[in-house]
Amino acid sequence: MQPEKRKEQNKVKSLKDYIIPFRGLKIGVHNFKFDINKELFEFFESSEVIDAKVKALVEMERKETMLILNFKLHGQLKLQCSRCLGDLDFPVEAEETLYIKFGSEEADEGSDDIRVLSDKDNDLDISKDVYEYIMLQVPFQVLHPDDEDGESTCDPAILERLQGFSKENTIDPRWEALNKLKKDKE
Repeated sequence: MQPEKRKEQNKVKSLKDYIIPFRGLKIGVHNFKFDINKELFEFFESSEVIDAKVKALVEMERKETMLILNFKLHGQLKLQCSRCLGDLDFPVEAEETLYIKFGSEEADEGSDDIRVLSDKDNDLDISKDVYEYIMLQVPFQVLHPDDEDGESTCDPAILERLQGFSKENTIDPRWEALNKLKKDKE
């Protein structure tokens, strides 16, 4: 078997861990627990997650015409710092609710927290939902936190190098005249 094909099969196998078979469940509340690791994030190509240790507790209330899923996510992601490119642990804490209605798929509600499943479906894949809920917790720019003194905890060697680059960037003399006009106008 080719390595690419084997890797794809492993991805599909790992996503099966996020399928909830709801059809045989009685009406009422059911609880599920999922351990999320980097395999989930490897499936989604644009993910910047290096590693993950997140617990997802999903409380699913099954009703006649719908499912209500309450997600509680808690754990850590290993991400790359946008400034120094070093690894950092980023805490994840989130609570989200997803409503699943049964009916025709054309009756799309157009909302991020409402999904329509066919009456013929027997199970629910929550892998994309879990991925999106976690990624919504990650800011656009991920930086090492500052210490008590307000100093960055990024790699000092990289920060020193970045400082050197910023000192080298002097203003082009052609722009100085425009900056002088702007200051005069103010």
